[in-house]
Amino acid sequence: MVGFAIYIVIDNGIGEIDAIMIDQHYQGRGYGRSAVIDLINLLKDEYQCKEVRLSHRKKNDIASKLYESLGFEIICRIVQLFLEYFQSWIILLTLLISERYINLSCEGDSFEARNHCVDERNFKFRKD
Repeated sequence: MVGFAIYIVIDNGIGEIDAIMIDQHYQGRGYGRSAVIDLINLLKDEYQCKEVRLSHRKKNDIASKLYESLGFEIICRIVQLFLEYFQSWIILLTLLISERYINLSCEGDSFEARNHCVDERNFKFRKD
């Protein structure tokens, strides 16, 4: 398994990518980018979402660059407290889905359920 993703759909046309994890041995090969694009398209096509939201830790520069390159915009920064002792800054981002995402995809049915396992065998990248 290369990684996994979890998403939810909110009734008002908003999809949220709750988690996306790519195994460290497979990072830097485009799997994360392809997974996010597939999830955007899935939320748009299957659930008619007009907006996708996600978040990442403040110090995760790789995630920040990826999401911003796909058009996500920061909507707020919040502090999350864990067990009253540990705090972490979380960056919330949003993307208003437009028709430009029709052509952003990789071939294959990688995402079929709400908790997805991304399998290296299922990814076949299309060159545009």
